[in-house]
Amino acid sequence: FPVTINACKDYTGIINPRNSLQIESYPNPATDFIFIYSAENIAEITIQTITGAVVYQSTIQGDIKTTTIDVSANHIANGEYLLFIKAKNGANITKAIAITK
Repeated sequence: FPVTINACKDYTGIINPRNSLQIESYPNPATDFIFIYSAENIAEITIQTITGAVVYQSTIQGDIKTTTIDVSANHIANGEYLLFIKAKNGANITKAIAITK
């Protein structure tokens, strides 16, 4: 199911619709791969531990609309992580994910 999260508010508390990003990430928990679907051009994907250690980071080259990106979870240990996705239009989203093998 698509999830819309208004990830950024300006200082007045008014949501800026330009910074709204719709993505799907599945499965959760993941075993081998994390699939990320977005209708926006994704610029960067980062996976961090809860303490902030980066375990995966990728910059996406080119402009690809409506795409599914697969991220290998094989090298990531079991646990809970934060998935940060940044779109080329400046929108951001953070999701909690789990890896179980």
